[in-house]
Amino acid sequence: MKKIGIIMLILIFMAACGNRDEDAIEPIESERELDQQASSVQFRNVDVNIESEQFHIIGEVNSSGGLFYYQVELDGEIIQEETYQEVESSTEEWSKLEIVETLPREVLEGNEPPVVVLFGKNQSGEPINENYVPIDTQQ
Repeated sequence: MKKIGIIMLILIFMAACGNRDEDAIEPIESERELDQQASSVQFRNVDVNIESEQFHIIGEVNSSGGLFYYQVELDGEIIQEETYQEVESSTEEWSKLEIVETLPREVLEGNEPPVVVLFGKNQSGEPINENYVPIDTQQ
């Protein structure tokens, strides 16, 4: 009789341990992380100025997630990694956009213009609403 009782206890214990995957608690992302991922973004009145090795982009942005992303490319290759910038207002109002970055000397001396890509991200983290802004380095 003891053997049956011990076997029953072991089976109950194993059954309780077997449901662990179903009851696992997944970490919940903060609202800010979700806002950074799920973003509708629009740009307007974008203007680029270049002085020496720096470029200065000004314009307006409307982002539901409260931020937007940008990166610098040259011939389809990323020369400056993705960066995000928060915007003043994440409502339906337009906010001021201002980016100041320095380009490497070899990029300035090349024949091809670098391109700044402005974009938002969807819930999967993929770029959306990409806007390509060329930088005229031949002045």
